Amino acid sequence: MKNIIVIAYLLNNWKGSEFAVAWDYITHMSKNNHLTVLYGCCDGFHRIGNTERMEEWTSRNSIPNVEFVAVKPSFVCKNYDYSTKGNFLFYKEYTEWHRDVRKFVEKLVTTQKIDLTHCALFKKLRILNY
Repeated sequence: MKNIIVIAYLLNNWKGSEFAVAWDYITHMSKNNHLTVLYGCCDGFHRIGNTERMEEWTSRNSIPNVEFVAVKPSFVCKNYDYSTKGNFLFYKEYTEWHRDVRKFVEKLVTTQKIDLTHCALFKKLRILNY
């Protein structure tokens, strides 16, 4: 079994669309791999750090070979609308959230053996195999 880090900004087992893509990936990949799933939102697309419902679910439930980790942003998030300006500002925060995830992963790989990460943001980490 490989140890894989999965970066899933949106994660939810009871919603469809973007939320369900990561959930389906995790449930299938966990059959043959150990997964550490880093997520940033489980409810509301433009709400980085809104992870309470998923944290509640993981406190009562589990998936074999999966560790769920909510990565909270290091900055204050705003709830943006779906306007052009709102989307621009959201993606600025989304990029910042990925920087937070990168710092988290850099610390994680010093304590755990990681074989693979699926996110291209980490190409410069030479310790990860692709």
